This record gives sequence, structure tokens and C-alpha cells, in this order.
Amino acid sequence: MPSFGAVLEVTRRLREGAEPDDLWGSLEFSADELWQRRYDEPLAVELQKDTENDDLFDLIVNTQRSTSSRTGPATPTASIVRG
Repeated sequence: MPSFGAVLEVTRRLREGAEPDDLWGSLEFSADELWQRRYDEPLAVELQKDTENDDLFDLIVNTQRSTSSRTGPATPTASIVRG
């Protein structure tokens, strides 16, 4: 499986100069949209598992802390602290 960085670079190169009708499948998404999906999907899984809201506050606080030290969106699963 290619690294996320490789996927971003190939996507950027293939999208460059392409007509909107040519952008289908994974090429529909820009690098920013791919970063956002990489952030949103694991967070949705964690929130779904936390049906009693036991870890909700930890998810919110730790996700905000991790975004301040990164240039891209945070990866919430890396910053989750379970009590």
C-alpha cells in the first residue's frame, strides 16, 4: 500500500491541468479534502465507539492540542488518551 504522502503527490500531479469531467474516483478530492477525510474518518469511528460519551471530552481536548503543533489536520487516533 502506498504511503499517504505518495497518494497526495500522485493525486496532485494527476489533477494538475485536468478538466473537471476527468476528475472521478479518488481524483475528485483535492489534497486538502484528502487531509480532512483522513482526520474525519478515524474521529467518526472513535465517536461511534464512545456511545456513553465517556471519552468525548478527552477526544475534543486532545484533538485541539495536536492541531496546534502540526501543519496539516490532526490525526485524532494518535492523540486519544484513555483514562
